[in-house]
Amino acid sequence: MTFYANPQSFTYETETAYDAIVEELMQEWEYKYCSYKPTTFYCSTFNVNGKPPPFILTDWIDVAFHDPKPDFVVIGLQEMDLDIGSFVKDNPTKKEDWVQSISRSLPPGMYKIVESVRLMGIFLIIFQYIHSDIICSNIQTNYVPTGFLKMGNKGGVGISIEMNDSTVLFINSHLAAGNRETERRNQDFRDITRMTFKDGKILTDHDSVFWLGDLNYRLDTPLTQEEICYMCDNGKFKELLQYDQLTRAKEIGHVFYGYEEYKEINFLPTYKFDVGTNKWDSSEKKRTPAWTDRILYWKKFDNVNVRQLKYRSCPNVVISDHKPVIALFEMDVKKIWEDKMREVRVEAQKEVDKKSNDLLPQISLSATEFEFGVVKFLQPSIMNLKIKNTGQTRVKFSTILTAEPTNDYGPYDWLILTPYTGTVDVNHEFSICLQILIDKHIAWKLPSDKPSKIECIIIVHLESGRDYFISVQANYKPCCFGISLEEAMLKANIPSPSDKEDSLIIFEKEEKLTIPYEIHELLRYLRSVGFENIDLSQPYSDNAFFKIRDCLDDRRNIFEFMNSNKDIQPINIYAVLIRLLTCYKESIIPNHLKTTLLQCSDDEVYGRCILQFPEYQKDIFREILLFLKDAREINKDFDKELETFSNIFFRMDGNIYKAERLLFIIYSINKVKPKRRRHHSILAV
Repeated sequence: MTFYANPQSFTYETETAYDAIVEELMQEWEYKYCSYKPTTFYCSTFNVNGKPPPFILTDWIDVAFHDPKPDFVVIGLQEMDLDIGSFVKDNPTKKEDWVQSISRSLPPGMYKIVESVRLMGIFLIIFQYIHSDIICSNIQTNYVPTGFLKMGNKGGVGISIEMNDSTVLFINSHLAAGNRETERRNQDFRDITRMTFKDGKILTDHDSVFWLGDLNYRLDTPLTQEEICYMCDNGKFKELLQYDQLTRAKEIGHVFYGYEEYKEINFLPTYKFDVGTNKWDSSEKKRTPAWTDRILYWKKFDNVNVRQLKYRSCPNVVISDHKPVIALFEMDVKKIWEDKMREVRVEAQKEVDKKSNDLLPQISLSATEFEFGVVKFLQPSIMNLKIKNTGQTRVKFSTILTAEPTNDYGPYDWLILTPYTGTVDVNHEFSICLQILIDKHIAWKLPSDKPSKIECIIIVHLESGRDYFISVQANYKPCCFGISLEEAMLKANIPSPSDKEDSLIIFEKEEKLTIPYEIHELLRYLRSVGFENIDLSQPYSDNAFFKIRDCLDDRRNIFEFMNSNKDIQPINIYAVLIRLLTCYKESIIPNHLKTTLLQCSDDEVYGRCILQFPEYQKDIFREILLFLKDAREINKDFDKELETFSNIFFRMDGNIYKAERLLFIIYSINKVKPKRRRHHSILAV
């Protein structure tokens, strides 16, 4: 449905509208008042796998052999620091080691550091050639953590720079791992594109963006690892590019819309190798080769001239399981001549006065109604809106979300537009990704006992033009995530219609659950699989989460489920437990007792506080403590998980009582005793 008016003869109602059209014309005519300086960027990305740097990196950073020297050297590292402590406390030592190694690898005394930014193991640094006459100003940095609990082990960092009068953004990112995690990677990309800088700039406000990193896109192919390795070793690797996940995702508009990559990839996959060699992964996992490490660029308008001169890998670098990738770009950086610009502005004003109706912004939309159907908890649903500029001048647009003011939540809580504003060249298309994502905050506000219809209107506002209206609808299916502990307990002992009597050994008397069914089942499985078999270093999988969520929701037998899903590792059951506990409406420790518990200094006060817990919260608290106690005795890696559980139990902001929370968890684990050892039903073998 559309709600906008038909085109009519246009008159400027405000001076602002008139000025906006003049500005659009000025941008198109910038060649009349700007001069351009060809500027070179040597960009490189390298996942260093937590390894320390060698003294010098001549097999990789070979700018010493370029003549003339590149104006800027841009280096992005991933997994610079894999120590678990780096997720808690910043350790500058590894960063300094890498900075020194990179600096030593550049021509001596020829480059100076412009800026750097770090998010855990993701690091971006920019050097400038000392004889470059490009003036850098308004330098800003930011970062966006992504992934599970936003820990910062995945995400992106950015450096925004004004170079003379051009604005340039460099992004280094490390997206989600795993062959089947394409949508998680797409989600990471969308999260990072919403990066905002202190002056309000967003990604699309820049003239150009250079995006590099371990994007982690793999190959979707029926070929085996052995077949792929054979093709790579026998010069047939280009045939594998048809299976590249990034290329496919770009083609359907889910990620990197409008970005360009070199016309052809002429190098072997850059992942995964045995460290210290050029041999493909020979470990038990035998990872399939893939072009995980990429460099792409985006430009705002056609008249922003960016030329890619080189794109290759560095196969002789063997310190990591990845290979570095380098790209050499040349961009025309502009310089505005103020006197000439004033003359051109007068000319532009005359043109607007003469052709006011012709210069009115006009667009067409690919659709005006979006029906998403059923959406589920934390599972992104994606559709694309395309805006085509059908007028005679550039179109600048913004978007507004509106909905009926009858709910205590708004459309910005569940609908994300990426990007939400932009500028479209004449006869060009601009793609906006519409993503519905129901997280715990919006789930807490929706009914948990029945589906909810969510809807809104997107208003596409054209600067100096009309508004266009787009309707969006979806139906949220509630589940066991994003509800209250009390609701979870009310459902704990509801029998499953899919229970199979012959699948369980039933003991003398099946006791009623005293904790939510989902917690009980997850703990039961983790105990049965063996704490020593829970590898906390493995990545979490969103696809696994979706499957386990549905398994719990349908009350299917979790042991049978895991037996039929061999690719799901125990770490994903553990990750679901963490996510479940963080998604309940309330914390496990009641709010009114938190401060008292953290400040108490004797057993008596501690005991009185615990007795005040609602019975089901007391039982949940005890079962989690017993789980941690037993897990730590067998798998010492669980010691590193205590801080996570201290945050889950208390849900207090930032560093408030941070040390006390951790001490409380340790004290409680040492003190806890089973209420009464119960028989658990187990899968028959």
